[in-house]
Formats: sequence, structure tokens, C-alpha cells
Amino acid sequence: MIELIDVHKTFKKDIFASSFQVLRRVSFSVKDGELCGFLGANGAGKTTSIKIILDFIKADSGEVRYSRSYGSNYKDFIKNLGYLPERPYFHANLTGQEFVEYMAKLHDMNRVDYKKQIKFWSERLGIAHALDRKLHNYSKGMLQRIGFVACLVHNPHFLILDEPVSGLDPLGRKEIKDVMVELNREGKTIFFSSHIVSDIEEICSSLIVLDKGSLIYEGKVTELLESRSSGQCEVTFKAQDLKPFDKYGEIVRLTDNYSKIKIMKDSRDQLISDLGANGAQLIRFVELNPTLEEIVYQTNRDIK
Repeated sequence: MIELIDVHKTFKKDIFASSFQVLRRVSFSVKDGELCGFLGANGAGKTTSIKIILDFIKADSGEVRYSRSYGSNYKDFIKNLGYLPERPYFHANLTGQEFVEYMAKLHDMNRVDYKKQIKFWSERLGIAHALDRKLHNYSKGMLQRIGFVACLVHNPHFLILDEPVSGLDPLGRKEIKDVMVELNREGKTIFFSSHIVSDIEEICSSLIVLDKGSLIYEGKVTELLESRSSGQCEVTFKAQDLKPFDKYGEIVRLTDNYSKIKIMKDSRDQLISDLGANGAQLIRFVELNPTLEEIVYQTNRDIK
């Protein structure tokens, strides 16, 4: 587990400027075994929080605690960490193979192990064909893939991924997200930063949301969605006679004897029973709930 406790951070643009707050007494934790999404608009404080966790920068006040499952000190934690920054720097004159081998050697891996790991992950992430190319010839998406290979080569137990699908095409985004889910199922803890809400909603079980440097939500994704449930459903059905269903509310006629109606969830079973009793055909049943994006970005920002 990683825990931030009352972390506060300010920056100054220059010596004469007033300081501005980036993080305001932020406290949250990422528990062992979680696939935790870290959500917020650009400038919310996500990358600053990650840099404080990694000890790249110091907080003005507050504390970061690391679980003993990653070792007894910060050095042990780093050895068990895989990190992919939002804007990674790559040695442009190295080949993909040379770059990942260099990263593996920094973790004191032996040649047999890192050769095996590089082969596996480069094939899994669709970059094996380009390992012998210089990195300055890589596209942004290819660099993102080789960066992920380097992040995984030493088999870390904890992954911190800052915007890992940025710059990828739809297929690449799916491949990276699929790998994240697989790694989490193997027991690895993943802390996944993004400003794309649908990515978080699709794969994460827990969620941390920052807004302008303040924590506005920490908890399960499902609990947040359920807390904002409308309690309504939209039912599409096919029937020639609509009179038996007038009691449920206003019916919208569509084409070819198709109709739809909005009902409360607790009326669902009775409506389905009535549809069957009157020879009607149930076509579709959809719960009318807001998406995670609507909850986080388009409704009241206080979502605790």
C-alpha cells in the first residue's frame, strides 16, 4: 500500500511571483492488489502527486508511507516499482533493444532473465518488430509501447502509470488496458493516472479524483456510480396493442410496432410479466444512469 497523508505542495513561477497551490492537504491510499484509477483534469495535481510518491520532488508538508510488502525502505520500494511517466525521455540513438536492456541492467537483472522478459513483453505489446530500430525513428505510439516494456522488464510488484495510453490509437489503447487488467489479476498493484474517464471506468475497481489540487473522491467506482443512479430504466418492446401498458407511463411509439417507455426499476419485473402475458416482445432493457464522466466533470464537483 502507498498512503499520502495531508500532503500540501506549492510552486513559484519565479522568485518574484507569489506561490500557487498545486496540492491542498491531500490524503489518499492505494491498497495492495488494486487497479486504482487516478482521475482529474489537466492541472488537477495528478503528476505532482506521483512525483511526490516517487520522491522526485518534496512536499511542503505531509507524509508518504509505503507498505512493508514492498520492502523496509524507499530503496526497496523503488526496486519493486515499475514507472511509466507521462512524458518519458528516451535515448534517441539507442535501439529499442539497447534501451530496454539498459533499463534491465539498472535493476541488476542477469542476461538470461532480461532477454526472456524483453522477448515476451515486446511481442505482447506489439513492438518486437522494431527492437533493432533507433528510438529516434519511433512514432509516439511506438515510444509508449517500448516505455511500457521497459517498465515491466524487471517484473515489478507495483506499477505507477502516468497517462499510459496517451498517444496510442484505439487498438493500442485496448492492448495496453488489456495488459493492465492481466497484470492486476496476477496480483500486481496498479496506480493508473488519466484524464480520460472512460479508460478509468472500463478497467479500474477503485478511484481517486482530484480537482484543482483537492481530493474530491476516494472509493470504489461501482459505489460512486450506484450512488448517482437515477432509479429509472428505459424499456424497448414490440407490441400491437399498447393499452395494457398505459399504466406504466408515457409510451413513445417507434416504427414497425416498436415502442419504448421509461419506468422505475422496481416496476421492471411487473412490466416484463405483463409484456409476456400480452404477447409483446421485450427488445431492450437499459438502466438510465449517468456515466462516470458525467458524475465527475459535469455535475456538482463535490462527489464525496
